[in-house]
Amino acid sequence: KISEAWVLIFPNLNNDDLQISFIKDLKNIGITSVIDLKSNNSNIFGIGPFVDKNMAETIASKVLKSTGQTGTIKRLSKQ
Repeated sequence: KISEAWVLIFPNLNNDDLQISFIKDLKNIGITSVIDLKSNNSNIFGIGPFVDKNMAETIASKVLKSTGQTGTIKRLSKQ
């Protein structure tokens, strides 16, 4: 049973054109697990979910090196 997961969010990518370009960059480095999260009536673009926080940190580093975009790691928990 998984009680928590981690996602890497990019709140600055709120424009469709930016997201499309970013998704292409992610696919070039092998990342295809992109998601839209709802937060306070707005959509937030993210990558994940990851079961392991260390994996989310590794992916965040890889994305930063390859695209220059900084993401924030957030915990999702089942309540």
